[in-house]
Amino acid sequence: ISGLVPLAWNNLCPKASKGQQVELKLERDNNFHGVIPPEIGRLPRLETLSLYNNPFGGRIPPNLTHCSNLILFGASRNKLIGNILVELGKLVKLENLEIAHDNLTGHLPTSLGNVSTLQDINLEGNYLEGGLQVTLGFLKRLAVLTLVTNNFSGFFAPSIFNLSSLSVLSLVDNQLSGSLPVSLGYSLPNLRGIHIGGNYFSGTLPVSLSNASKLQTFDISYNHFSGSVSISFGNAHNLTCLNMESNDLGGRTTDLDFITTMTNYSKLEVISLVANKLV
Repeated sequence: ISGLVPLAWNNLCPKASKGQQVELKLERDNNFHGVIPPEIGRLPRLETLSLYNNPFGGRIPPNLTHCSNLILFGASRNKLIGNILVELGKLVKLENLEIAHDNLTGHLPTSLGNVSTLQDINLEGNYLEGGLQVTLGFLKRLAVLTLVTNNFSGFFAPSIFNLSSLSVLSLVDNQLSGSLPVSLGYSLPNLRGIHIGGNYFSGTLPVSLSNASKLQTFDISYNHFSGSVSISFGNAHNLTCLNMESNDLGGRTTDLDFITTMTNYSKLEVISLVANKLV
């Protein structure tokens, strides 16, 4: 299917019966183009708006915030430009926000911290910049935060490390700095993946990582971590990838002893420690 999306939305969604989900999916292998029509705001019962893999251009229409029941907004792999709307903070039922591999610019609005229902934020592959707002630490249900390949910079808000619901943190290829908190293995009991390669993080590795029993991927490559690696990944028996290459780790003869504790990790596929100071 191709062409412009019709502007006559008024009768598109009849009155939904109680409990009935209203969805609009214009995704996958279609060729819709033009802009996302502002008339989309005439669908107040809309819960799912899925526009993946189309060449939609232009900006996200402000009228989208009139869809007060929206749970999922997905518009990845389009040609959207402009800022992320401050008004998205009014979508108080939103759980999934996925606008990856577009051409978005500007800062992450602090208003996203008001959407306490958010569980998955994916803004990978845009041109977003500035700091990561402290208000992200207010999202107590957030499970996945994916901000890979943007231009975020500055000190990473430590409050995000206190989100006990967080399962995957992906910040690869930005310009972020800061350190991993001492309590990392305790404060994030559901942590499955931490991907922060290609930034300016520094400091030592927290011993509490030995308590991260659900951890599958630990990628801190191409940062400035230093100090001893004499830690144990203890209970992380689900670990599949351990990538700590290109840091300043090492300096003690016991630095590699932790590897002997991982000989029974049957799921482990990758260990990379190159370009450090290990002896």
